[in-house]
Formats: sequence, structure tokens, C-alpha cells
Amino acid sequence: MDYYHVDSFTSTLFGGNAAGVCVLREFPSAHLMQQITGENKHSETAFVVQRADGDFDLRWFMPAAEVDLCGHATLAAAYALRLRGYMPDPIRFHTRSGVLTVAGNLDALEMDFPAYEPVRMDAESALVAALGIDPVECFSARGDWRLFRQPSEEAVRAAAPDFKTLATFPLYGYILTAPSSDPGFDIVSRFFCPRMGIDEDPVTGGIAGALMNYWGTRLGTNTLNIHQVSARGGEMTCKLVGDRVRIIGRARLYMRAQLEIDES
Repeated sequence: MDYYHVDSFTSTLFGGNAAGVCVLREFPSAHLMQQITGENKHSETAFVVQRADGDFDLRWFMPAAEVDLCGHATLAAAYALRLRGYMPDPIRFHTRSGVLTVAGNLDALEMDFPAYEPVRMDAESALVAALGIDPVECFSARGDWRLFRQPSEEAVRAAAPDFKTLATFPLYGYILTAPSSDPGFDIVSRFFCPRMGIDEDPVTGGIAGALMNYWGTRLGTNTLNIHQVSARGGEMTCKLVGDRVRIIGRARLYMRAQLEIDES
């Protein structure tokens, strides 16, 4: 199978979020895809198969399990297809989260994703303690995420979760966010998902819809420039369109290779 290592949501190598992309004629077993993901040691690996109608089937795996949605690996998959000379625009991916489209070229790609509406809730004291934060408010998003507004960008950056304890909670992930102190961005974010095998995801496109819905009404805008302030860091621009969010980002190719695997 053809394999691509792509850095997503960045214009420079070694930034953003690294994803593996495997382009195949047909999907191998889920067990093998999980093994490949574990070997790659990225937060996600995408597996892409072209359909008879010209669209693509797309599946994402994290180190611990197959997942329903992944932003940076979708961006990486579209970037890999553009590198392969696939020019129809937009690219249509059939996924567990429905049909996702990605338009644009190697300079910038725009993904169309669901936008989740956060619901206010009380912050669980044990969860707040595990995250090591003192949030302004707490919301549930998508049912299995928690979104915490922090008092400042500094507080977002300073958070140092107890990942061993955090992994014991039955939730997919945790978003920290605050207004950005950099005039080039509107907000900052971080995302933790230790239960899925990744302590901190470097850049997370999937949370853009929740962030857009949360901050859009508070800042009076339907467009956000987001800086995810992980160690690698990354940037994206988001536009709210009805119940969907358009996520614009860049990517860079680090490696192209062939995986020689005999499933028999």
C-alpha cells in the first residue's frame, strides 16, 4: 500500500499534527489497520479506498481504537490525494460521520464538518482536579467531550493534567480554550484524549465546530482564527455555515513510502 506521512494544520514541517495516510485498493482487516496505526505512533492514521463512483471511503484509527471523526487525518488524506494527482473538487469522503467534503489545492484545503452545539453543565470536581485547572465554565459537546473555558491563554498553556487519572474517566476528550493574547488569532485551544491512547493531540480539527459554536456568539462572529497551543502548535481558520463548519488549513508532506505487509 502507498503510505504518506503528512503534517496537518501547519505551513512548516515538524509543526501541526502528523498523520499517516494509507491509500489502498480495499480495506484490510480492522486488526491490521489497528496494528499499522500502533506502528506509526501518530495520533491518527487514515485509510483511504476509492469507490466505483469516484468518491472515497475513509476510516480513521487512533492507537486504542477506530474513531468516528478526525480532522487532521482527513486534511492529510485530501492532501495525499492531491499529491497523487486527483483533481476533482471537492473530494468526497464517505465516513462513519457521513459524507465529508474537502475542497481546494495543495496551498490550502477547506473541510466541511459537523458543528456540535455545546451544552452548559456543572464541572465534575474530580475531572477538574485531574486536568489541573480552575475553569470559568464547563460544557458538554458531542456527548463525549468536555469543553472548559479557562480565564486566559496563560491558564490554557499552563495546564498540566494527570493523564493516568484522566484516562480512567469514560469520556473521549477534553477541550481547554480561552481568548488569544496574539492579535493574529481569536482563540487558543488544547485537546487531551488519554483514554484513546494520546495524552495531548497536537492539533484537532474535529473540535473546531464546538469551538466555533461556543465562541461565535460570545465574540459576535461566524469566523475564527484558532491557535492550538500544544508543543508542536498549529493553526486553522473556521467559518460557521448553518449546522456545519468549514475548516481551512494547510499541510506539508514529510514522507512518501510503500508499506510491504502480507496479511496472510
